[in-house]
Amino acid sequence: MNQCDINQYVKYMIPKINKYYIHRDESHGLEHVINVTNNAITIANTYDLNELEYKIIILSSLLHDAY
Repeated sequence: MNQCDINQYVKYMIPKINKYYIHRDESHGLEHVINVTNNAITIANTYDLNELEYKIIILSSLLHDAY
């Protein structure tokens, strides 16, 4: 996945996962999981990953504090 595709996928997923972070404190809120996702992508970019692996990392990062 190139960086443009990664960014588009993250933007596509945010409205879908937002419901899990409504009324959450900052330490477990949407901004936090977006920051975690950005950090995970930075690390993932150092490896030769395929599209599915990127999607797994992105979804895991975005949902790691759900409920």
